[in-house]
Amino acid sequence: EEGEPIDPRTELVQQLLEYHRFKEVSEELSMKWYDQSYRHKRSADQKVAGVDDVGIYLKKVDLFDLAQYFKIAMDRMPVITSYELHQEPVSLDEKKHTILKSFDGDGTLTFKRLLSKCKDKIEIIVTFLSILDLMRLNEISIYQNKLFDDIEIHRLEKN
Repeated sequence: EEGEPIDPRTELVQQLLEYHRFKEVSEELSMKWYDQSYRHKRSADQKVAGVDDVGIYLKKVDLFDLAQYFKIAMDRMPVITSYELHQEPVSLDEKKHTILKSFDGDGTLTFKRLLSKCKDKIEIIVTFLSILDLMRLNEISIYQNKLFDDIEIHRLEKN
């Protein structure tokens, strides 16, 4: 084989064939990328949360979430028997005042802690109605850090 001359065209043909293989693979990868980007679109307004952007970690609690928590609290209370019907009247205004006085120094209160002070179902109902009224009056806001976490009540500052 030493006696045979090396044809320079053979090397060029090999390089050309290798180039065509790379080109085909490149086109195939481009098609796969296009298919994936078509199936899994990204939104144009992706944002990166800043360090001070605490709102992204808090979930705004809606009325449905609050109603579920209310039902759980009602289910935990014992059933009233006929001989336990001596009720003290619970005023909505008094309960709202009690709730506003119950906040910590940082202006937060957990729903669980608030309901743990209730002695019976009537008081839970009045507490729940008081919370709804305080939300309506923009005196409090309600958040939940993550799913199934305790609901936090935050006192809003008056302007």
